[in-house]
Amino acid sequence: MEPMYNQQKSPPPPEEEKKDPSMTEKTVQGIKEQSQALYQGAKSIMHRNESSKKSQRYSGPFVTIIRKRLDAYFAITVRSVRDSVPKAIGFYLVRAVQDKLQFELLNALNQKDRLSELLGEPPHIMEERKTLTGQLQVLQKASAVLTRDPTLAAIALQAEDEETEQGERG
Repeated sequence: MEPMYNQQKSPPPPEEEKKDPSMTEKTVQGIKEQSQALYQGAKSIMHRNESSKKSQRYSGPFVTIIRKRLDAYFAITVRSVRDSVPKAIGFYLVRAVQDKLQFELLNALNQKDRLSELLGEPPHIMEERKTLTGQLQVLQKASAVLTRDPTLAAIALQAEDEETEQGERG
């Protein structure tokens, strides 16, 4: 057996007669060559970037500045959350109390005996309305009587004129 590192390459096979490639074959061959060139270029760029990344280190002041900024950001975030939690709790508590109070008030108002009491008039206004309605009926009857009998209307007008004259003299 031969060692692997001393292998000799075998000579290339003899070349066959080359045919004239068609236009499609030329295009495919050109694309292959270009893609290999691009691949090799990208590989060399990536290899350079990896080696430069390994050797690149962040300086101490840069790390300190980033750390301070992150600490400040976390402090602001914690303060914001700390402020918003009681607000949210208060909002939901107030909303629950509001819903419960509204429910209780509507239940109290919707009782049948209570509803008629709330929508009705107070007793003293009902009495005043009854007396005023009675006075209106009396005055309407008197007006009807006066319009039916013209002599009574003339006597009433004369009596009214005499009263105004006496009021002016007196």
